[in-house]
Amino acid sequence: MADISKSFAKLCHSYIKLADKFQQLDVDYMTLKGKIVPVLKQLKAYRTTIEALKQEKKDLKAELETVSAKYEELKVFEELLSPEMQALIDEAQEQVDLVDETLTEMEQDDDPDLSEDDKAILRVFRDNPDAFTLPDLGSASSSSASSSSAPSTSGNGYSNGNNNLYSLNSDRYETIAP
Repeated sequence: MADISKSFAKLCHSYIKLADKFQQLDVDYMTLKGKIVPVLKQLKAYRTTIEALKQEKKDLKAELETVSAKYEELKVFEELLSPEMQALIDEAQEQVDLVDETLTEMEQDDDPDLSEDDKAILRVFRDNPDAFTLPDLGSASSSSASSSSAPSTSGNGYSNGNNNLYSLNSDRYETIAP
């Protein structure tokens, strides 16, 4: 019986050691489980972030292709950025400004070289051009005599006595027949 009691005591000690090891394994398992859950949560978050980044990369790639296509369309205008073209554009803008200024001045006073009396005559002429035509003298004998000495004054014009016919149809006097 002594062997049985020794065997039984040995079995009890082994069982106690096994229980202690099981308890230690259970504690280690719970500790690892406590550490693994946050790691798994982070992995899941990383996976979600990676998917979002992949979608963002895809969107950015599509946007890059669109911008590249627009750049290719606008590339022909790139030469406008050269210093020579910029100088030409600046000069053209100065000319446009000068034309605008001239048009503004013309709206204020379209004949700055004329005196006020000449401007008044032109205003009257523009309002009633028929007042400046010579009346038809009507007789055939006098018209043949007058046509040999002076040019015809048909239309809007007058003669200055030097056989020059001047037009009043424009804003300036122009010689239309010598």
